[in-house]
Amino acid sequence: MAWLSIHSAALCLIINAAMLLVWMVYLNIFLVSYLRQRRQCILITQGAGAVSRRAASFRISGWSRSMSSTC
Repeated sequence: MAWLSIHSAALCLIINAAMLLVWMVYLNIFLVSYLRQRRQCILITQGAGAVSRRAASFRISGWSRSMSSTC
């Protein structure tokens, strides 16, 4: 118990630094998810016009690009 009272200032500093690190990680996770939600997405549902029976669907978003066509 005496060791704790002697080193209380250093322990308080270490604990506060650890809490600051945890809050910074939480802030980073929040900002990344918020910016990911606000990212624009281009959606093209019909590429060849209404005359063609084939319609291509493209979705361009960040990391994923998918193409599907139906006959």
